[in-house]
Amino acid sequence: MLQVTVEAQGLVQDPAASDGGYQVLYQTTRPFPADLNQPLTIDLTWVDVHDATTLAAPAVGPLPLPTARNVRLLGAALCREDAALAYFGAADVRLGPAVTVDIRKNAANETALFAADLPTHRFSALYLQPDPPVDATVLFAQRAQGALGQRPSDVPTRLAAQLGLANDGLMLRAQTGRRTVFGCASTLRHVLGPDGSTITFAAQSDLTQHWLVVIRLTIDRDWTWDGLAHAGITITRDGQTVGQFAPDRGVNADALAAPVRAQTDLIFFDSIDPKPAPGAFPEERVRVCAPFTGAQARLNGRVRPLGLGREREEGLPYGVFYRGW
Repeated sequence: MLQVTVEAQGLVQDPAASDGGYQVLYQTTRPFPADLNQPLTIDLTWVDVHDATTLAAPAVGPLPLPTARNVRLLGAALCREDAALAYFGAADVRLGPAVTVDIRKNAANETALFAADLPTHRFSALYLQPDPPVDATVLFAQRAQGALGQRPSDVPTRLAAQLGLANDGLMLRAQTGRRTVFGCASTLRHVLGPDGSTITFAAQSDLTQHWLVVIRLTIDRDWTWDGLAHAGITITRDGQTVGQFAPDRGVNADALAAPVRAQTDLIFFDSIDPKPAPGAFPEERVRVCAPFTGAQARLNGRVRPLGLGREREEGLPYGVFYRGW
């Protein structure tokens, strides 16, 4: 018998990818021909699959292999059954040394790359006001709410709560168990973590008195999927590129606490200044700026980028901040 183990390359630091960075998908066997002079032929079939861990080990027929992943095949001779170990003496003696074959094929169909989501969650715009000064009025309001001993929530805390994120000062990160990758436009001063799992803004003033446009997408592929080109997600506004980013092959420790390995979240921050141009006066009627926001994904092996659905046009009211008011 020939024992065949099918593995896919996982993420660095992921305990599931314990075999030299590879994760076992399934294991199966094939009998050698009765004529030992004849070769053993094993047929392979490539499958475009969202979650490679759902592939089942076929008893007969071709071996299904997931596309858009680095796949490794391990073949080793497997001796006959010996339940009592009367002949071999130990179970591991039945298995010979493995021969490794590394293969890969880009996906032919990557439709439904992103999980279905509510438009209000996928695209949101926030206009944050600066923190109010802590005076007698604020203290009285806190006392009325029974929160006298609590510090008033600041700008990054309000932003994190609205987006369902965790924060440590100006640094935002995902809740535990979710692999999340951040991106940000150059209009906001920020620093991304080495693996993109955190974003730290320069100052609270960078988050207030203008529109914060937040795009949230969820890649509906397991962590072994590696179909995006370098910086393969492109965010555009009014036809102009405002940012490019993509997950790397690492994973943050926060995501490994009861992890959901079937998906990866992407969060991109953009800013739009709604104030009238210098010298212009605000009008009595409500005016809106309506930027067209869209996204594209560049996939390995594809000449043209894959559109991520229809562009989103959102009306955002113009705003003016008067210090004297």
